[in-house]
Amino acid sequence: MEQFRELYWEALRAPDTMVTMDRNPYRREKLIKKMFGRTKEERMLRSKELNAQVDAHKSHVDKEILEAEIYSKGKLSAA
Repeated sequence: MEQFRELYWEALRAPDTMVTMDRNPYRREKLIKKMFGRTKEERMLRSKELNAQVDAHKSHVDKEILEAEIYSKGKLSAA
């Protein structure tokens, strides 16, 4: 059990950012091309798609939070 606790604490100390990607420009280029596509057009298209998905997700979550707040306010006033 103590080993799991030590592993947990060590995992918390791990960096949040990809250090290899920050320090090595060749590795960064390879990872970007692997994630977003080989050509510049593919990368631009994929990044636009990803940004659109993120925006849609944010608006969806905001709408759910707003509906939950309205529902909770309605329940409190009705009680």
